Amino acid sequence: MASIRVTSGLDDLASDLTKISSETRPAMVGVVRDGLKVGTSLAKEYAKASAGPHGQAYFKRISSEMSGGAGLFGNTISGEYGPTGSPKTEFVGVGFRHGHNTDLARSADIVGPSFGRSVGDAAEDLFDRNGF
Repeated sequence: MASIRVTSGLDDLASDLTKISSETRPAMVGVVRDGLKVGTSLAKEYAKASAGPHGQAYFKRISSEMSGGAGLFGNTISGEYGPTGSPKTEFVGVGFRHGHNTDLARSADIVGPSFGRSVGDAAEDLFDRNGF
């Protein structure tokens, strides 16, 4: 007959979860930053490869930035990548390829699923390091 032996209590669980919660933000900042780097790089590659004569410098306007805000629970980590400048006026290459630019959407198709996996992997690592 199998048996279970409990070697720790609820106080230990609470302590472990508190530690995990304090490690989560720094871990997820890295995940978001990595996702931005990959997304920006892919969008630039796609822009270079598909640009016509008018949009050859468009890739230079694609950049990314991290932002942190209050968010719903007061600890949101976010970032975005895309062209700088106001559409239709400031950024180079506006409207090339007949006004339909797919560089960001194509990069998001790759970054989105891998970002989700990275978030899951980072959370799993946090629990593994703390004995779960």
